[in-house]
Amino acid sequence: MEEMLKAYIKLYYDRGWHINAARRLKRLGYGVEAGAMDRAARAAIILHDIGKPYAKKRKDNHVSFPLHEAYSALIVIENISSLEDYLGPSGDNSLVADSVVKAIMLHHMAMNRLGKTRLPKRSVDEDMAEELMKFLAHYGLSFRIPLSIGGLEDSWITSPQQLLSMRDYYILQPPKSRYQVTLRILRVLTVTDNIAAFHVRGGSIRVFVSDICY
Repeated sequence: MEEMLKAYIKLYYDRGWHINAARRLKRLGYGVEAGAMDRAARAAIILHDIGKPYAKKRKDNHVSFPLHEAYSALIVIENISSLEDYLGPSGDNSLVADSVVKAIMLHHMAMNRLGKTRLPKRSVDEDMAEELMKFLAHYGLSFRIPLSIGGLEDSWITSPQQLLSMRDYYILQPPKSRYQVTLRILRVLTVTDNIAAFHVRGGSIRVFVSDICY
């Protein structure tokens, strides 16, 4: 997380990305402030993996987190008003918050097959929920972490399946009102996530990220 935020500050914030993004969006008719775009990018970075404890799967000593991006997005939606407060005053505050959710949902889209996917209900214990809330509070996000989330029996009715459909078809049929903002946040999230993985786990930076940043 810290590596991602460092990469964001160095490659985006210090170069005025949030100012340029807000300026370009205003030309397209969006009432989005530069400060809101900065906080949206930071929120996406902080929240994009918050669903991993729900998605943890172990097989043959290998740990994976399938569809953790969906669980992350569901948690954010459960706390959407808190995210809007974090973003601060902006003419299109709810649009920016919704775009953060969509960016989180899509940040592993290239690695997932298209088509209908089941999102089972998963749980965490109270200690884990408490740790997640403390983690977010450290970054100024006052979130309530549910003990269980996902599945069609969730209080959000059929939305988990709708969320998965959004992941599968959002790029193919994007609502224009969300697409422009989502795309800008998603670019930041994808690039910083890859750079952080390179620094933490080693390996190589993907070619497109290297071309953009170095």
